[in-house]
Amino acid sequence: FAEGSYAHTSASQVKNWVTCPRIWYSDKVLKIKKPTTEAMMRGTAIHTAVEHYLLTGEVLGTVTIEDGVASHVFHVAEYVEAAREHLDPLVKAADTQFVVEGKMLRETFFGGPKWLGYKDLEIVQHNPHAEVSVRILDYKSTSDRKYAKTPAELSEDLQLNSYAKQTFDDRPNLKTIRLGHLYLLTKNKKKIGWTVWTEVDREQVEKVWARTLDTVREMTAVVKALGLEGDKFEDLTPNTDSCEMYGGCYFRNRCGIGGAKVNFSVESLL
Repeated sequence: FAEGSYAHTSASQVKNWVTCPRIWYSDKVLKIKKPTTEAMMRGTAIHTAVEHYLLTGEVLGTVTIEDGVASHVFHVAEYVEAAREHLDPLVKAADTQFVVEGKMLRETFFGGPKWLGYKDLEIVQHNPHAEVSVRILDYKSTSDRKYAKTPAELSEDLQLNSYAKQTFDDRPNLKTIRLGHLYLLTKNKKKIGWTVWTEVDREQVEKVWARTLDTVREMTAVVKALGLEGDKFEDLTPNTDSCEMYGGCYFRNRCGIGGAKVNFSVESLL
């Protein structure tokens, strides 16, 4: 059945589902997109500039982002310079190879959607006197340090662990992988960056991947039960704990919390 708009799933989809099934359904099935904010566009511009630097060595001054209505120009050079302090020692080390925006497409389970993801940066260092070492790094822009994850939180991050799952499968002799986030602070006058790292082994990654697949099975059960046609928004139970997250859910008015008719639960399918 994994056809059309549910042929693929991803870490962002699973995170949306965990936040609230109605958010996932609105985005993935109904194709209702939240408005693009300035912070989102700035994050895209920074990501583009860091990626461009890794691929070409050039530090861009500005990046233009289109939102379908207007063009928005963001000054990005300071962010790239802040990122370079952490990236250059990794990618310019001896006997090192790296891949930028590496695509991964893998099976989830029989009859399920394929898992789609893009690794921001994968770094492989070859040491003639030791085994290969691998790091996987995602870059994140943030307005406040409080949003940065701890090493313990990174070790449970389903996106990074899905990347690690693919790398472990591709490298059967590899014992551990270092997973990290490079954070770039956007609200400071002086643009600063910092990294958070954790190390995971195969057992840890397999545990996180198994939990992720359980969630994908829930999502798949909903698609099978409700189908991809028509608006079944109110047939899904909302997660009301998420209504106030990040200043309030964009879909809250549509949801009508307090008066919504809810007649369907995921548990009834499992």
